[in-house]
Amino acid sequence: MNIVAPSVYTPGQTYSIQVHAATTDSTRRAWGFELTTLTPQNTVAGTFTNTTAFTAKRTGSGRNYIEQNESGSFQGQSGGATWTFDWTAPATSVGTVTFYVAGLHCDNDGSDDGDQTYTRTAAVPVAPPVV
Repeated sequence: MNIVAPSVYTPGQTYSIQVHAATTDSTRRAWGFELTTLTPQNTVAGTFTNTTAFTAKRTGSGRNYIEQNESGSFQGQSGGATWTFDWTAPATSVGTVTFYVAGLHCDNDGSDDGDQTYTRTAAVPVAPPVV
């Protein structure tokens, strides 16, 4: 799993984010991910916007998430998958925002036996003030 996020964020700005899953294992034939962004205090950091037909937003336990939807599991596809969506940074500086993603490389047999889970994080500091 790989997260393509900005190197720094400016409060209130919107950024295009990508999550990539890739493998040479030809038995992997379906894909999934779930991503959230948190402040150093483990509170919500920003919001998500679906920009394709392959993601869905949800909330739970006081957090915002974005994940693949049914179309975004790319059933039968080998090699990997990429999801793109927008993230709008918090309106004010909250310090370094951490992106947390969990991804699935599935064998597409309808069960979770044999599926592989991967995790990754990306830390994105607030941009320095313009002087």
